[in-house]
Amino acid sequence: MRLKDKIAVVTGGGSGIGRAASIAFAKEGAKVVVSDIDLQSAQSTCEKIESLGGESIAIECDVANHDHVNALAEKTKDYWQRVDILYNNAGIAGPPGGIDALDKDAWQQVLDTNINGTYYCCKAFIPLFPEAGGSIINQSSVAALVGGGPPHVGPVAAYTTAKSAIIGLTRSIAYQFGNQGIRCNALLPGTIETGMTGPLMESAKYTEGVNRATPLGRFGQAEEVAKVALFLASDESSFVTGESIVVDGGFVIAQGPVYTEIDL
Repeated sequence: MRLKDKIAVVTGGGSGIGRAASIAFAKEGAKVVVSDIDLQSAQSTCEKIESLGGESIAIECDVANHDHVNALAEKTKDYWQRVDILYNNAGIAGPPGGIDALDKDAWQQVLDTNINGTYYCCKAFIPLFPEAGGSIINQSSVAALVGGGPPHVGPVAAYTTAKSAIIGLTRSIAYQFGNQGIRCNALLPGTIETGMTGPLMESAKYTEGVNRATPLGRFGQAEEVAKVALFLASDESSFVTGESIVVDGGFVIAQGPVYTEIDL
């Protein structure tokens, strides 16, 4: 087992990529703290883990709330004394739109959850890493690498800004804490079939646009992102730090509809 006896904390672990990663970590032997703003969804993930023979606890936490994050760290310390893996997965997309269309409250909410939440968690949990170090995975997005959202969505200025900032924070942490054996990497998913994209997938125009703009021709699955998170959490990535790992089916390299000879 790649994560045998490791303690992993996954924020936003109640659904989507967070749930898939929590289960993947547990299958590889980790004891998992499943954190989510929705306690019931976190408990549901824990039930799945326990049905597979794993060990986990569910803790309610709004990562945008500094006090909530500190309480999460304290509860983790009380329960398992340390943390070896921190996956800062929790985040929100917020409303679409450029800076001219976003009011300051919507802008601030996206930044508070995505970038401040990642900062709060890193600051609270780094002191709990053992002398041997461990792995921090920060959830960014391919939105950090492009100017707009998926096809037919348009600009997502607040989300793009927050996810870009996470890459900078990741590099800074990797630089500062490498001498303590702490690795820190950013994970940049593309368009993944989760609850966040669910409403958009009801639009045939959106679905077709994503498929055509992605060289692999489909949406990604949460489990596919979780597999990369597992790699970053494990010793298989022991010499990887400060990196931004893209999991997007080729969306970024294409940046536009992928045409076939028939189309031309």
